[in-house]
Amino acid sequence: PEALRSNLFSEKSDSWSFGCLMIELFTQGNPPFEGLDIFSVAVKVRDEGQTPEIPPSAPQWAQIVMTACFRPDPQHRPTFREICSMLK
Repeated sequence: PEALRSNLFSEKSDSWSFGCLMIELFTQGNPPFEGLDIFSVAVKVRDEGQTPEIPPSAPQWAQIVMTACFRPDPQHRPTFREICSMLK
């Protein structure tokens, strides 16, 4: 979200992207915000603060990681070191 708002990229924005990748893995390739064009997604994330829907079919451990990756405040998102620990 901060990349869309302020063009700020960091490991924490990468964590958000990793959460999106996990959604694609657990839905067999369906993108987050399926059915919306990129501009609509940008408005939902940037302006409305919406996060992607976590697939209910994903295992609980994966849902926990994705939830952490989609925290609104980037300072509260996990680093990749923390993500790796969570995945172990």
